[in-house]
Amino acid sequence: MCSYRKQILLVATLGFLAACEESFGPTDTPTSLEPAAKQAPAAVYDYAFTGDIEGTLLNVSASPADPFKQLNSGGLDFEFVAASGDTTACNEKQPDLTPSVADWGGYALAPWDVQVDLSRRKRSAIHLQITGTQNDGAGSINLAVNDVPFADENNNGVTAVIEFQDARALVSALSYSDTLDSGGPDYDPDDRCVNFTITATKR
Repeated sequence: MCSYRKQILLVATLGFLAACEESFGPTDTPTSLEPAAKQAPAAVYDYAFTGDIEGTLLNVSASPADPFKQLNSGGLDFEFVAASGDTTACNEKQPDLTPSVADWGGYALAPWDVQVDLSRRKRSAIHLQITGTQNDGAGSINLAVNDVPFADENNNGVTAVIEFQDARALVSALSYSDTLDSGGPDYDPDDRCVNFTITATKR
């Protein structure tokens, strides 16, 4: 009789403990009603291009952790000032391509209205693409740079800088000067060897 009562008492105790565990379990257990994970914070930056490529990019939203991780903006005025890179160094990076040149030629004659796409790839490599037309409508350009920056720094999200040295700018474009001389569009086969810096400054 006593053993039977002990069994009843044991079952009741276990049931009570199970109920307590369900009611007072860990409060940090995720549920479907919890809010979604917070997105990475963003800030507004101005971007300045200096060197062989010059231009400004204003009021662009980007992550302070890496303002160069993803950038896309259009309606910008750019100028291709010079091409001062060391062509030997450029060609050594991609020896399978045709030799590069250090001269913008007709591209430097007028400002360009362009679309800029920039993103950081694996192993810190940067992909930069500039597409657009000259402001007078006489020529177009599609330029791409894929290189690891020579310098890469981020000052606590306030300013960030990437510097390219002897970077190959692959060009698929219509030369402004050739268009004027021949009366029609001509393909430019030359890649440019350039040095330039991009600085992101938090507003």
